[in-house]
Amino acid sequence: MRRGDLLLTIDGAPYTFNGLKAAKEEGKPTVLGLTRQGTGLTLTLTSRESSTRDLPRLSYVPASAPAAGAAATSTTAGSEVAVLRIPTFLSGGGVAQRVHDLVGQAQRRGASGMIVDLRGNGGGSLYECDSGVSAFVPSLTRVARSVDGNARTVVSRGTRLEDGRIAGSVHNPKLWTGPLAVLVDGGSASCSEFFAYEIQYAGRGPVIGETTAGVGNTATRIFEVGDGALQLTMLNYAKPDGTPYPTRITPDQPFAQGEEQIRALTQGRDALLDDGVRALAQAPVLTLDPMRNTP
Repeated sequence: MRRGDLLLTIDGAPYTFNGLKAAKEEGKPTVLGLTRQGTGLTLTLTSRESSTRDLPRLSYVPASAPAAGAAATSTTAGSEVAVLRIPTFLSGGGVAQRVHDLVGQAQRRGASGMIVDLRGNGGGSLYECDSGVSAFVPSLTRVARSVDGNARTVVSRGTRLEDGRIAGSVHNPKLWTGPLAVLVDGGSASCSEFFAYEIQYAGRGPVIGETTAGVGNTATRIFEVGDGALQLTMLNYAKPDGTPYPTRITPDQPFAQGEEQIRALTQGRDALLDDGVRALAQAPVLTLDPMRNTP
């Protein structure tokens, strides 16, 4: 299935979420009737066990997006923008490595720009996030502040240092130096907010979309108190100059996603993605890769 598919029936009956949930739990083949960009389709699916390991994936769109409300137009042959969808940073391994591998693929293909899609990404492992964002930011430094003192994290080209000690790295790291934009929405939370903030702080490209969930700079612990519980923030994060990490990300270019945008998705038009493509024309580039010392 694809973003924008409109579900109509399940096993010949009107589609309901409860019907899909029951079919999943029974594990039997399920026939879904849907429309994709106005064309009717029938898909047969069978549920199976899966894990939370959902790795990033790469697709390509034309480098010239249509103006708002306009139809798509032709673009220069071979001129493409890479769209890197990161659905989660949940631990399980491989997210950061996959980000670097896919950046390498986009570079070899000659993509003219990159859009990182973090919509609906609820976060996960800060290591995966840090090592992944280092494919776009030459280096980053963060200070974790707690009652026990401060701890410094430095990340560069996929290698993460905790107080000067290597805490993990990726193989064959890449650095995207071309135009970049990041897409977020109200479902972007936790580590994805850290990712977007590192892009903002480094001035690598615009963050576009809705204000994020608002759990970015929180590391909490829950204590039971009678029949209730008390949640306390145990540490928070800041840049070396003392600038605190925000709890939520305010996009550089706000874009509200309402019913009109959802209906557009059912016709195959992702308006926020189109905005991201247009923003690449004004996005900054890295003219020098500091790790290679060549233009």
